[in-house]
Amino acid sequence: MDFRSFTEAVDFAIGREREAIRFYQNLLGRSDFAAQRGMLAELAAMEEGHARALEALKAKGAPTWNPAFASRADFSDLVEDKALGPNPGYQDVLRAGIRKEDRSERLYKAFAEAAGSGALAEAFERLAAEESRHRARFEELYATDIARDN
Repeated sequence: MDFRSFTEAVDFAIGREREAIRFYQNLLGRSDFAAQRGMLAELAAMEEGHARALEALKAKGAPTWNPAFASRADFSDLVEDKALGPNPGYQDVLRAGIRKEDRSERLYKAFAEAAGSGALAEAFERLAAEESRHRARFEELYATDIARDN
């Protein structure tokens, strides 16, 4: 997938954020995540904030977007989500969350590079840092709840 235009890239990112919101809201309804309800609600709210921030960026436009970088960058591993299936277990969901947040972080870093320098690049770097913190939360849950038992 190429993101030759800023608008195309941001529209894709907004869609990913909306998908993340649905992902976290779906987990909120599952009994095996009862202990993590607060964290999941917080993550869903943060992803909503990301979507709003991206919509504001889109409204401003991108005078520094580098379509040459965006067309040569390999985004394929950053855009594909593996389906969890109808009844994923806790471990599967944690792994999916780790992958989802990792891909989002790397995607925003690539967008920051395509944006060059300035406010737009900084905005994408902030989003990447937040996604990194989200991934770390899932990794912590995995280490605490899954890896210690194996």
